[in-house]
Amino acid sequence: MDTALDVLASCELHELAMETVAAAAGIAKPVLYTVFRTRAELVGELLHREHQRGIAQISATLPTDLTTLGPAEAYIASITAFLQAVLANPTRWRLILTVPDSAPAPTATHCVAPVRRSWPKPKT
Repeated sequence: MDTALDVLASCELHELAMETVAAAAGIAKPVLYTVFRTRAELVGELLHREHQRGIAQISATLPTDLTTLGPAEAYIASITAFLQAVLANPTRWRLILTVPDSAPAPTATHCVAPVRRSWPKPKT
């Protein structure tokens, strides 16, 4: 998956090809298909992983004690933390923020479910 993310640094999501990922990893395409049965599965798993890492990245940089900050300062600190996270790993955030509807249908369908499973459950 790291190689797929590296490949995405120089192409758009809809351009990501199994052949390119396999070549960049230095493996034969059939080897990649033993791990990920389809391109949609690879992208879905990559999106799920990067979503989790993105949440961790943001959580680690957000101010922890908002009681000492006023609303404006808390807002500025939170937005600044988010933008710094995006700048630190632009490929991750481009993947996370890519609208699934712009991806091919099988990829969009496969990607949405893992991400939704990782969302925090609403408090009832």
